[in-house]
Amino acid sequence: MNQSGASTAFSVQAPSAGEYRLLLHYTSTANPENTSIDLNGTRDWPLPAHLGLRVGGADRGAVYFPRTAPHDGAFPDGRVSIPVTLEAGTNTVSFVHREGSGQVELDRAELSATPRI
Repeated sequence: MNQSGASTAFSVQAPSAGEYRLLLHYTSTANPENTSIDLNGTRDWPLPAHLGLRVGGADRGAVYFPRTAPHDGAFPDGRVSIPVTLEAGTNTVSFVHREGSGQVELDRAELSATPRI
């Protein structure tokens, strides 16, 4: 995704309500020049590409995707694991590209229960 407003959604099945981990496989060739923080007019530090996260239609902040190596046919496997709170049954987890957030290509998502300590 590299256009503001672009989005993708995954339907995930949760056996019961609670905390889960969502492992996202991705590639990001975001140019740090386009995704950085300016401090007093000076480009201060680069941000990784990021997408807005929604669970069940509710905004849940942003997910950051560090840059992966450029690919030439093979999909580099960047991985980010994020916590999500789900209801029992089918849940929709979506990602939304925001202006200036860089390019992210999501390959797949894997859901696992959060281990209890």
